Amino acid sequence: MLSDLRFIRQNTKQPIKKIQTFVGYQARNLLISVNNEYIFKFPLRRSNSDELTIREKRIVDTFIPISPIHIPAVDIFEHNNQLVRRYEFIH
Repeated sequence: MLSDLRFIRQNTKQPIKKIQTFVGYQARNLLISVNNEYIFKFPLRRSNSDELTIREKRIVDTFIPISPIHIPAVDIFEHNNQLVRRYEFIH
């Protein structure tokens, strides 16, 4: 997790003042909320995590323009040979 926090610090280019961690559905992902600004989603299982990440981004990108409610965009980054998702934190 320390490596993940270093990655987050480099990605956000700001100090980490507040973090919260969550485990995603069926313990497939570790979610880290940072400074109430972003959610980072790190895969815990590697078998098909990249495929699921790309699929999730496609679905979100499809719904953003037609949804009456705000859906945050998904940004994808590579970290430790796996794809990591970043979302804007919704208050």
